[in-house]
Amino acid sequence: MLGFRSAVLALALFGSGMAQAAVTTVPIAGDVGASTGGSGATFSGLVSYDDSTSVLSVTLRNESPSSLGGYLTAFAFNAPAAASLSFASATLGSFSTFLTGPNTAPFNGFEYGVGVGSPYNGGGAPSAGLSIGAAATWTFNVSGGLFDADDFLSAGGENKSAVFLTRFRGFANGGSDKVPATVVPEPASYALMLAGLAALGFGARRRQR
Repeated sequence: MLGFRSAVLALALFGSGMAQAAVTTVPIAGDVGASTGGSGATFSGLVSYDDSTSVLSVTLRNESPSSLGGYLTAFAFNAPAAASLSFASATLGSFSTFLTGPNTAPFNGFEYGVGVGSPYNGGGAPSAGLSIGAAATWTFNVSGGLFDADDFLSAGGENKSAVFLTRFRGFANGGSDKVPATVVPEPASYALMLAGLAALGFGARRRQR
C-alpha cells in the first residue's frame, strides 16, 4: 500500500555487510469537519516507520486556536493484522499510558492508543497533555513482518474512514472533542500530480492538431 508517503533511504549494518533500509513517513492533519464536537481543535503530525529497527514513530503538534484552551490528551491508531506492538518511549512523560483496544466511540475499532491516562475518553479538566503549540513524539517496537508507515493508517472495526484519532479535553468552555486525521499529500506528491496533469494536457493538444 503506497499512499502518500516519502521513502528515505538509509544505510543499516547487517553483520559484516551493508544493506539499504527504507524509512517511510506519512504526514497527517486533523479533519476538523469530521470531529464529533465541532470545536475547531486540530493537529498536525507525522507517522514514520523504520524497517531497519522495526520502530514506529508518531509525532503530533497541537494546532488548535489559542482561545480554545485545553490539551490533546490521547490518540488511537490501527496496525496490520500480522503486527504486534509494544510501547517504547514518549518525549512527554505525562502522556505515556499505552492503551490496547481503547474505547473511542463513536469511532469504534481502533487497536492501539496512548493517553494521559486511562480510559481514552477521560473526564473532568485535565492538567496535563499536549498543550496548544506544543509537540511530542511517541515510539513503538513492532514485530511480525516488514511494514510501511501507511500500513498503520488503515481504518478498522466500525470507524469507517477514520485512520487515526485524537482526543482533546479541558477546553476553556469546559468542552471536549474527538478529531480524526486525514493523510496530507506531500509536496513531491503534488509535483507528480501536476506533472501528470501537464502530460495529459500536452497529449490532448497533440490529438487536436
